[in-house]
Amino acid sequence: MNSVDKLKGVISEGKGLARANLFRIVLPSRIGGSKLPIFGELLNRAIVAGTGALQSEDINMLCTAQNIPGRAIQMHDYQIGLPRKRVAYGFSIEDVTLAFRVPNDYRIKDYFDQWQDKAVGRNYELRFYKDYTEDVQLQALTNSPSVDYDRLLKLSYAGLDNGSVAQVLFGGDAVTYTINLRQAYPSSVQAIEYSDNNQEMIQLNVQLSYKDWERRLSNRGDLRRDLKTTAVRFLLGGNFSL
Repeated sequence: MNSVDKLKGVISEGKGLARANLFRIVLPSRIGGSKLPIFGELLNRAIVAGTGALQSEDINMLCTAQNIPGRAIQMHDYQIGLPRKRVAYGFSIEDVTLAFRVPNDYRIKDYFDQWQDKAVGRNYELRFYKDYTEDVQLQALTNSPSVDYDRLLKLSYAGLDNGSVAQVLFGGDAVTYTINLRQAYPSSVQAIEYSDNNQEMIQLNVQLSYKDWERRLSNRGDLRRDLKTTAVRFLLGGNFSL
């Protein structure tokens, strides 16, 4: 097999090449809401619907850009005698930047303003860290059949579209990669600029800070690979890593 055929095989096995315009974000429907599985999210959505605020899936549809964060290893020089090497002593992570379309009701801005109020209230009162941090999922999507996206939407109504077991087993192949931001919050909601000679659509830019990020399973293929890795690690006595 020549290199071109090999490349085609690798791409085909990986379900095609990833595209930058196929993404999804799962933000909490209600900050500080119920954490009970299924029923808790249904309750949160009912409360949000009663207030007329945006639902989680509505916010996702307004999102025009996001980035999946990286991680940088922090190093310092270590020397004994003449040889010198750089050794790790920690890591650093970068904030996530989001961009949103802004409808004329400005509910998308209200969402993040109210989230920030959970950290520092309008009465200048500081809140506890646990009161304003929530997990956020960033997902990469594939060109799957529309039926997979329909399944994903149905799972979202019960809060099961965030890398849960239900998404992995019943969500099809719509989601191919999922990152969970642990204890995230909007550290910056940027100003909106107006000008009488600017007729462009308004965009809201938000910066999320968080404690750390972790990979989550996204579909049955991820689950199969995870089970194979676990089995090999068990057979080798745990002395195995990718």
